[in-house]
Amino acid sequence: YVDSMRNFHRDIERMIKLMSEQFIKLRDMMLNHLDQIENKFLEDRKDIIDEQYLSHIHKLIDTLDEIGTKKEKELSSIDVKALPLEQAIKHVKGDGSRTLYVFSDPDCPYCKQLEQNMTGVDNVTLYTFLYPLKHLHPQAETIAAQIWCASKPYDAWEDYMILNQAPKTLLTCDDPIQKNIALGRKLKVSGTPTLFLADGSRISGAVSTEQLNQLLEEQTKNTQPAR
Repeated sequence: YVDSMRNFHRDIERMIKLMSEQFIKLRDMMLNHLDQIENKFLEDRKDIIDEQYLSHIHKLIDTLDEIGTKKEKELSSIDVKALPLEQAIKHVKGDGSRTLYVFSDPDCPYCKQLEQNMTGVDNVTLYTFLYPLKHLHPQAETIAAQIWCASKPYDAWEDYMILNQAPKTLLTCDDPIQKNIALGRKLKVSGTPTLFLADGSRISGAVSTEQLNQLLEEQTKNTQPAR
C-alpha cells in the first residue's frame, strides 16, 4: 500500500510539472497571437480604435505574463534540503543567519565578479559547489580539484577568485567535482554562476551586492514566523 501511494504521488508530481510546462507554452502562443491581433487592429482600423478593447487586451497580456512568470519560477526552483552539502565548500560570514547556495566555475569571469560582489554581503552561510564547465574552461576541473584539496578550501577559493592566486601546494584527495557536475546537470544548471536561495528560488548571473542583500533580506522576512 505504501509503495502504491508513493508511486501515485510521483505520478501526480509529474503530471503537475507537465501541465505547468504546457501552460507556459500555451501562454507564449496566446501572447504572440494577442500581439498579432492588436497590431492588425491598429493597422487596419485606425479610424475606429476602441481604447477600452485595447485596455482589455493589455490586461489579458499582463495577467498571462504574470502567471507564466510565476510558473517558470516554480519550475526552476529546487528543494535545497535535498542538496548534498558535504559536496560544497561551506563558509559562514557574520552570524550566518541567511543562506545561499552557489554553483560556480573557478575560471568563469562572471563567477569571479560574483565573488567580488559577495564581499559586501554579511551574515550569510555560503555553500559553494565547485562546478567547472570544461567545454568552456578546459583547466577548470583541475583548478577546482586543487582548491577543494587545499588545507583551507575557502581561503584557496577566495585567493583564486579575488586575488587570482592559484593554490601554492598542489594536493590530491577524494574530491566531489564529478559528483557536482552530475548534480548540476540533474538540476539543469546550464551556466555559472547559478545561485539558489533558501526557498529554492534560482538566480543566474553575477548579481550585484545590492541585489544580493535585497534578495537575502526578502528571504529573511518571508521565513520569519507570523506574530
